[in-house]
Amino acid sequence: MINTPDLKISYRSKEPLIKNRILEFQTLSKSADDDRIFQELVFCILTAGTSAVMGIKVIEEIKDVIVAGNRAEIK
Repeated sequence: MINTPDLKISYRSKEPLIKNRILEFQTLSKSADDDRIFQELVFCILTAGTSAVMGIKVIEEIKDVIVAGNRAEIK
């Protein structure tokens, strides 16, 4: 388990990336269509159990079927 000082140090080193990603989400929520927001939701769900890199790879593979595909195509 990470202790509090280590967590703060880790956060500070990543703070610019975190803040940039928050701005990306804010922009996305104002300008993207429902399909793009849904893809981002799927990405977030996928990365909860794996890495962001793997989530990106999976989204690239399934992005054409996750919105409009039928059950068999998505499976």
